[in-house]
Amino acid sequence: MFISPSFLNRWKTASGIALFVIGSLGILMLLILTSIGPRLPDPASPQFAIDFRDYWIAAGRMASGGSPYNPDMLAGPLGSSGLDMYRYPPVLAFLLIPLSVFDYVTAGWIWVGLSVAALTSGLTIALRAGGTKITFSVAIWTAAATVWFFPTPDSLFKGNVEGLQVLLIALALSGGSGLRGSSVVSHAWLKVAPVLLVPALIVRDGRRGLAWLFVWSAALVVPALLWAPAAFWQLPVILLNISGAGTPSATNLAPNSWATMLSGSSEIGAVARMITLVGAAALVRLSVHLARRPPRWPAAVLAGVCASLLLPGTTWEHYLLVLLPFGVYVWPRLTQRQRVALLIGGATISAGGTVAVLAFSGAVIFSATAMIGLLGPRVEAQASRSSDSELEPLTPIPPRLNLTQVSS
Repeated sequence: MFISPSFLNRWKTASGIALFVIGSLGILMLLILTSIGPRLPDPASPQFAIDFRDYWIAAGRMASGGSPYNPDMLAGPLGSSGLDMYRYPPVLAFLLIPLSVFDYVTAGWIWVGLSVAALTSGLTIALRAGGTKITFSVAIWTAAATVWFFPTPDSLFKGNVEGLQVLLIALALSGGSGLRGSSVVSHAWLKVAPVLLVPALIVRDGRRGLAWLFVWSAALVVPALLWAPAAFWQLPVILLNISGAGTPSATNLAPNSWATMLSGSSEIGAVARMITLVGAAALVRLSVHLARRPPRWPAAVLAGVCASLLLPGTTWEHYLLVLLPFGVYVWPRLTQRQRVALLIGGATISAGGTVAVLAFSGAVIFSATAMIGLLGPRVEAQASRSSDSELEPLTPIPPRLNLTQVSS
């Protein structure tokens, strides 16, 4: 039977009731999110899919053979927010040209649907690659945790690219050299900051990594370059103009923002910015170091992603959705205390919606816990049995199994 006695008995336990309540509340939150979206479609002052609106306008410009960038963006330094401020490589706008034939609201809902599909696929891949057997309870818990993780509804409501980023990160964690290379390169051309993952890819895969870098870059760039060559000459100017963007804001998680707000001094904010960039460089160096050992590739990806979060002068909370695949990937390898720490990190991120320091602290806790799990003794024990050429998904090692038993 589809509904078996064992299935019904599951709900008689305290854990089953908790599972049902949390899952139901998570689904209810998602329904609320989708119900209020259509009420805010005013293109003159958009809220629903506000970030996607920039992509949609940029795709419309490219559809007519022009550059995706607003000409005003070429005039000088840009602020950290504003409408019609497409800040991404031309490749993304080129790929979204088919959506430009729809009106803004319809295209926004299509984009939300694609983002949900990408997010779901990415988390499923990350779960399986991390060694988690996907059961009914695992699916419910993961779905509930994903919906309650504030960057998820924030990203979906605003229509940003994090859903696609989650999928690309999951593919980079789980695939062989070809899939790994194509996902890292696609990520870099989707959004500039993830280019910090490329050095680790080259170290990890050597000539194959370089080959995928050039081949996949050509596949993505050449069609868009032939379509709108001027856009690629404008891209460096745009990047230069946004390099100093980082207007202090209560919701800007970048250290230079909240350091300026807490101290009231722009000089202290500038110092915080320099320290942040040094930290990003250190994380890239760590990423390259970890990539030299294939079993540590997931940790290398995490270090590179964290570096990409520190690079911009403006970091909105929905950016942190890219940390979620690491959480589900590493979950089976964590001890009970580490799992609690990971949940505290995620809850702190969600609670810090308007308190940048709190959300930033949660991101540090979450990332550090995930890194500890990716470099822990269980991973090292499994690494001794893994191939030197390809990283295989790690299976959880029973907590009471000692290392002598594993090696034998």
